[in-house]
Amino acid sequence: MITTGKNTDELRATALRTKALHTFDNDGLWHIAEGDTTADEVIPYTDFERRKTPRTNTPRVNQEFVPELDADGVAKPSRVLLAVGDKGDRVRFNDILVEARFSVQIANDGAAALGILAQDPPDALVVGLRLPILDGRQVVHAARTVVGLVDMPIIVLAPAGSENETNDLHSQGVDDVLYDPIEAGRFRSRVTAVMRSRGLWAETEEVMRPLIPQDEAERLVEFRLGAAVDSEPEERFDKISRMAQRVFDVPFAGISFVEGDRQWFKSKQGLPIHDSSRDLSFCGHAITADEVFVVEDAVLDPRFAQNPIVLEDPHVRFYAGQPVKGPGGHNIGTLCIMDNLPREFSAEDRETLRDLGEMVEKEFKVKPKGKKKVVAPPD
Repeated sequence: MITTGKNTDELRATALRTKALHTFDNDGLWHIAEGDTTADEVIPYTDFERRKTPRTNTPRVNQEFVPELDADGVAKPSRVLLAVGDKGDRVRFNDILVEARFSVQIANDGAAALGILAQDPPDALVVGLRLPILDGRQVVHAARTVVGLVDMPIIVLAPAGSENETNDLHSQGVDDVLYDPIEAGRFRSRVTAVMRSRGLWAETEEVMRPLIPQDEAERLVEFRLGAAVDSEPEERFDKISRMAQRVFDVPFAGISFVEGDRQWFKSKQGLPIHDSSRDLSFCGHAITADEVFVVEDAVLDPRFAQNPIVLEDPHVRFYAGQPVKGPGGHNIGTLCIMDNLPREFSAEDRETLRDLGEMVEKEFKVKPKGKKKVVAPPD
């Protein structure tokens, strides 16, 4: 390159890319990661400046998390540092994190990651085991012991077959280790689960929780006096849910009742679950209104973006639920349809779902055939 007249900047860029040269900053960070020196000794002589705000040694899970607010008083998204060597993986994991409403900062190598950690620590670190300059193990060690980030969630991404290399990472303060091949849904769910366990999703969980209707007491009484309160499947209800599945061409349809702290399905088509917590249910939101409740894309809705059935199987993206009323006019459940893909729901669609919901209401009032009335014994 010299003999062909390349200038200094071109020489330097090529030398760094081919690892024939490393910078003073990278050399100092490598010695920090190896435990040869401290960040306080090295950082003042590099381009990085350590964050001046003192950090506590108490894990955040034991504290009340107060989200940082922007100028409009809205909670800022949690910031994740993504340090992965492979460009394709950086793009893929960045897209997944952004879709899950995280703010993402990217580092191409371990030295850059450690510099960011020392200068302005993020809320969480996702780091590849195989990284240039400093590997993932060195970055984790430096983050925990040298920089002192004892309360920051850390997830390590490791190649398949490297289990023996990562056996001790949990003892070094790693929250989770994911091995190739890493499916998008699992990656997203593990990151959010770790953040939740550290207290970083407390506000999100509160947003996810449906409101309790003002007529909750009357609603429950009406439900328990209904003719269809038996949880066993019945063909008369399955017929309607199958019709809803076919009419809207969706993989999932069901008739659910919301009772106490749980939601359970009287009828279900394609759904792998029989019941769920009311706090995590879509139907828990649907019964608080009189109109069709529609979520066109759950990933973009803060009430459902971190819901387990959105992040994991059956990966619900679309939901529409028509409240089902009992004889007294209280919402006791829903006729709902769901899809793996986001979709629009027209006025005609809403009218059709309302019509099907009225069919459920009529069946709810009818005493099922073959059922004997239970008479209470005399006092």
